[in-house]
Amino acid sequence: MLEAWFRTKRDEDIAPAELRRLEQEQPDDLCIHGHFSGTLLSRGDALLARYPWIMGNRNAFVLTLFRDPVEHAMSYYYHERAAGRVQLPLIEFLKTPHAFALSKALEVNTREQIDRAIKSFAFIGVTEELQRSADLLAEIIGKPRQEVPREKLGERDGQVLALSAAERRAVESLYPMECELYARARDALFEHKPVSWEPEKQFTYLRDRYAVKSSVSSSVGVGERPTAEIVHFTAHGVDGVERGRFDCREAIGLTVEFEVRDALKVVEPAFRVTRQGHTIFVIAYVPEEGSPAQFPQGRHRATVWIPGNLLNPGPFEITSNLATPWPVERFDQTVDPIVLDITEAQDGETTARGAWRTAFPGGVRPLLRWTSS
Repeated sequence: MLEAWFRTKRDEDIAPAELRRLEQEQPDDLCIHGHFSGTLLSRGDALLARYPWIMGNRNAFVLTLFRDPVEHAMSYYYHERAAGRVQLPLIEFLKTPHAFALSKALEVNTREQIDRAIKSFAFIGVTEELQRSADLLAEIIGKPRQEVPREKLGERDGQVLALSAAERRAVESLYPMECELYARARDALFEHKPVSWEPEKQFTYLRDRYAVKSSVSSSVGVGERPTAEIVHFTAHGVDGVERGRFDCREAIGLTVEFEVRDALKVVEPAFRVTRQGHTIFVIAYVPEEGSPAQFPQGRHRATVWIPGNLLNPGPFEITSNLATPWPVERFDQTVDPIVLDITEAQDGETTARGAWRTAFPGGVRPLLRWTSS
């Protein structure tokens, strides 16, 4: 249907050099479509990571489809079970939102963000109502109505149909934000009106959340004198210059300046690297030659290096804390994280991606040494 209405191009067929040209030209007759890694920003091949100029751009018309969250979750469960990747009962499996849940795809983690997410799309259809969705879309963009092609049509999952009302409510209770997002989309569709699009603000809730922040300072108030205090925490390159955006091949320095006030306490710095609220890894203090086994009373600076070709492109949040490792006693932690943006390498550069152009899951993407014979 899109091909009948527009000049189209699949996202996976667009190379980095063409991405830069599209950003400069922003052609108004081109419809780019694809999965975009199933998320908006937090991965290197996400929609806004590849097309950042869309954010807050009234000339960029973004549409999507929402699927019933209960059927979506159950479909994913039975797909994973058939592949032998899960043995848990349904409800136990679904207690952790699956990889394609709407809240993860839209990167919303509070109800307050739902409204901003909904209003970021120029059109939202519903998977279970494809023809109705297509009819409304055609009306909005001034295109002729078409019958939705129906190919490889499968039957509804018998497990879904067998759900009792109580069982369905149990699944819905695990996905409250998904259900609210879906209800908003269905209401707009059946009231025969599009969502209230705010093009100047579209997806800016993600820009606000993931705005690059290369350093944070102490949050301890005047008069407070903790056992140990973080004075300053920053990210920088090998040249020592503070910044928050790094090519995925670059080494990243994390430096924390802190003060120890109690000489009898063992105080060590540590860092937590997270992505979309999930811990990717924690960095503990491991003294090397020239580093103190225990920091004495006074002011100190400690630096650790995240090696190049380790982090998968996208945003990362990193916090710093001071603690005794065992038995654990915590003294100070940065309230706000620093926020880093890891970018993809340009054409022709070797990365852990190799020749692959499809999505790489997870927060890390290490470049490892291969041998073959």
